[in-house]
Amino acid sequence: MGLGLLWMQSYVWLLSWLYGLVVLSWLPILVGALQLSLARWKTPKPSVVLAPLCERLPRITILLPVYKEANMLAQLNEMLRSLDYSAAKLECLLLIEAEDRETAQAAVCIDWPVFCKIMSVPKGDHMSKPRACNYALARATGDLLVIFDAEDKPHPQQLREAAARFKSGDARLACVQAPLEICADPKNWRQSQFALEYKMLFRVILPCLSRASGALPLGGTSNYFRTRLLRKLGGWDAYNLTEDADLGVKLARSNFHTQTLNLPTLENAPDSLGVWYRQRTRWLSGHIQTLAVHIRRAPANTLALWRWLICILVLTGRLASGPTHVLALLWVGQNMSEHGFNAREEMGLLLPFIGHFALFLLLIALAPADSLARRIWLAMSHNLYWVMSLPPLLNAMKRMALGQLSWLKSAHQPYDSELDTGLYAPSEPAPITPSAPALIKRRMAELS
Repeated sequence: MGLGLLWMQSYVWLLSWLYGLVVLSWLPILVGALQLSLARWKTPKPSVVLAPLCERLPRITILLPVYKEANMLAQLNEMLRSLDYSAAKLECLLLIEAEDRETAQAAVCIDWPVFCKIMSVPKGDHMSKPRACNYALARATGDLLVIFDAEDKPHPQQLREAAARFKSGDARLACVQAPLEICADPKNWRQSQFALEYKMLFRVILPCLSRASGALPLGGTSNYFRTRLLRKLGGWDAYNLTEDADLGVKLARSNFHTQTLNLPTLENAPDSLGVWYRQRTRWLSGHIQTLAVHIRRAPANTLALWRWLICILVLTGRLASGPTHVLALLWVGQNMSEHGFNAREEMGLLLPFIGHFALFLLLIALAPADSLARRIWLAMSHNLYWVMSLPPLLNAMKRMALGQLSWLKSAHQPYDSELDTGLYAPSEPAPITPSAPALIKRRMAELS
């Protein structure tokens, strides 16, 4: 009905405003991209720095909030055992809601690593992932703290990279975000688009934002925090549906900064359209919540104000992207059907699409496909994927207007062994700092 009304009336003003918001949200990303390009020009192949196992490693607390996910516990146990980190320096808290008897019964039957503890989260006025994490935060003993979802499979050496990054960072470094990579079926268009969206976000947008200002809306998992600072900030908003993005803005308001890591965490793509729709509705609802909370109080500090503004622009641009794609395609179709196409007369209106063409080339480079034809197809159809986000956005707006804050939790499934083959086999192995025994052994071999 809304699209029908827009077709009959003038909507160019609405498209102009939305497109302006999207362009503004990309300005700090472009600034960061320029800075990264200059840095890569000076150092073409930046190395991954890992904390040596022979040094005094920081103690890390891993939070694993699970709910009705007994089917994921065996995979979680395997993931914890694969971590390349000293077990004496790890603490893992498996967070299970008190009413979730099935997951609790399955958890006690598994032989967990020695550093893993099962923690029952008591009942409260509501049930959510950030509430469970806040309960565990008060009891965590680690210097650093990280959250993994039930489906997550972090790179075995990711914890060592995070430890090295905090050691080399200053006191204002409060968080490091690991990139999330999607394990998708290459024959499934929707899953491939989901994987492309994540590559664009975690391999391009967030590193550029981190370089430009150190402020970015965090992803929902694989965030490493200084535990002391996280407690000082009050932890997560227990009622926010995207507590990660909210905490990212909170860090920016407090003039702390965030960096991005190189070693990734694998996640599964949504296995059905319904799961994708619920997940997208939850994300967009949380973005609306975050904007409603933080846009009303700008920080007084100039640098914090700049970081806060970048977070606000990025979240606003994300909300505006879906309607902008719909209205832009509607405008193009209407003009082509009514007036035809005259390049000389409409060149001014085509200028915005020059930037879109540059983005199209970037999408081709990032597309998760082997053949060039498949990459071009995924890049060309990415607009349709963003058009699909309009119904979840409308649903999110309705839910926020009615005050509906239910969790809308996504169901997770174990990895498909056929899709999981070789995902952590990099084309160029990251340089690893050898431990002291390895150095001694190598030196003895050289002398002999």
